[in-house]
Amino acid sequence: MNICIVTEIYLKGGINTFLVSLVNGWPNDDDRFTIHLNQEFPNPEDLLSKTTKNVDLVFYENQSTRLTQKFAMKQNDKHFGHLSWSFMRIYFLLINYIFFPFYVLIDISKFKFSSYDRLLVVNGGHPGGLNCRSAILGWRFSGKRPLSVLSFHNYFSKQGLIRKILDFPINFLLSRSIYVLASVSHSCLESLGNQNPFRSVPKKVIHNGISNPVIPTQMVNLKETSSSRYCIMLGTLEPRKGHKYVLLAFKHVTKKLPDVELHMYGDGSMHDHKAITNEINNLKLQNRAFLHSFRKDMTGLIYASDVVLVPSQSHESFGITMIEAMSLGVPIVATNVGGIPEVLGTNIGFQLPEKAGIVCDKNDPIQFGNAILLVLGNRKMASEMGLAGRERFAEKFTNIKMSQQYYSILL
Repeated sequence: MNICIVTEIYLKGGINTFLVSLVNGWPNDDDRFTIHLNQEFPNPEDLLSKTTKNVDLVFYENQSTRLTQKFAMKQNDKHFGHLSWSFMRIYFLLINYIFFPFYVLIDISKFKFSSYDRLLVVNGGHPGGLNCRSAILGWRFSGKRPLSVLSFHNYFSKQGLIRKILDFPINFLLSRSIYVLASVSHSCLESLGNQNPFRSVPKKVIHNGISNPVIPTQMVNLKETSSSRYCIMLGTLEPRKGHKYVLLAFKHVTKKLPDVELHMYGDGSMHDHKAITNEINNLKLQNRAFLHSFRKDMTGLIYASDVVLVPSQSHESFGITMIEAMSLGVPIVATNVGGIPEVLGTNIGFQLPEKAGIVCDKNDPIQFGNAILLVLGNRKMASEMGLAGRERFAEKFTNIKMSQQYYSILL
């Protein structure tokens, strides 16, 4: 098969990992992938350097969408007036929808004369970018069969009245142009509810998976830390990821274990970076909590850590960081948000050691801090949690298992 994948992403995150894992775990070495990326796709060179199968990258540019995204990012770094931003957002939204039929016509032409046999569209949240949706309609109206598969990785976004009106005809056509609607967790899939018209589309949960990690032969020597014990948090610098929550929890931890350090890695806007830095200063954690940019050698950093923290506050449909930690045998402390309990296989509360992690109330940073203390203070339990994590990863979350399921529905 010659498989076309279309996606539209602007911040580095789980979609990058998903694409690499999907291709590398693909069961048929004779199949070929062509991945269509927006020009702003972060670190596309990673896809080529990390994939081991036949992959071609094609970049597309969509001027009105680019302007919308650039303006949105700009307003996040600067303080625009509320009315100004609201007006511009509606203006760009209308431009996008006015041009949408032209996007579809372009995709019809592109697919009609292509050699692609299958189309997989990969969204972050649903409904996702207009480019992804135009690809689905372009594939259908070009006469290509079977219909496309849509994989969405985050929750259904609540829409205002204007957006609902504009989206209704598009969603109606999409519901008749998708063969299977796949998502990463039951929690994420259920966010669609009984939304018309997608309730009639066949749905499938396919958990994300990653390849077996190459475990470092030596423990990583963190230049950033002078402590023998440290916690690690990975995530884009967005409020939903819970940086302020984890800092409150860690303040509680340092009262009993003053030598432990917290290292947070991730990229984001200047505004969010400043907000997290201010919170560190306000809690007087400058010598214990550190904020770093995203690094490529995260496997070694996770492996050397004592516990991985996932303090998400909303919109955490899966959490690839958790299966990365599980694959390396590192215990996890997380919140009861979205698909997190589903991935860990546990409910809220301090669980027995056979579980891979502890799930805490997202509104209770003290409980989260106590869970960190429990893991750090009981090496035997932490080791057993790590072992349980490796076993659960091997059973459910390898890229081989994930890719096989996508292969089955595309075949």
